[in-house]
Amino acid sequence: MSVHVYVDDLSFESGLDAAGTVGELLDEVRASLCGSARMVMGVRADGLDITGEEYGDTLGRAAETFDRFDFITADPRRVVCEALDDCQGLLTEADAHRTEAIELLTRGDSDEGTRVLGECCRRWQQVNSAILNAVALLGLDPGVLVVDDRPLAEALNGALAPLNQVREALAARDFVLIADVLQYEFDPAIEGWHVVLATVREAARRNSAGD
Repeated sequence: MSVHVYVDDLSFESGLDAAGTVGELLDEVRASLCGSARMVMGVRADGLDITGEEYGDTLGRAAETFDRFDFITADPRRVVCEALDDCQGLLTEADAHRTEAIELLTRGDSDEGTRVLGECCRRWQQVNSAILNAVALLGLDPGVLVVDDRPLAEALNGALAPLNQVREALAARDFVLIADVLQYEFDPAIEGWHVVLATVREAARRNSAGD
């Protein structure tokens, strides 16, 4: 195959023939990483990131329709720890938005209060997604990982419960109830998020110690 392939800026010798697809090349690179505690985290073809919306279609294309591939790898445990650090910042931002939303809703500014509330909820959803992605990257079973004597899924549902209450109150346009939920129900949920983050971080640490 005449395509130039690099893994972390090091030349990679592919064994694929001219009919090999991008997906097969990716599998070949992944196979070469077995036992290295690293995984492919990004792929560029001719300098462009191909992991966007058309990623699935690109995997089926012949690799020789491109001139160069760059595969970026990383230790998933490092990626997880960085993502968890970001989650701490997201929780801080969400709490600031929560405080602002309470003040706005309490004084009757439902439009601006709802907008700020949306920012708060968006960050909580980002934290939830980041935790699920972290668990997947570490290859952990969510049904086995325990948080405060509960399965991870149950702990996450508990942390998200106030959001469900807010959605129901928002559908009913009960802004007084929304303010009450934000003020009195979110503190235990936020503490729950921090416990989940600490548990996943510890799992990443144990995973690293097991090398």
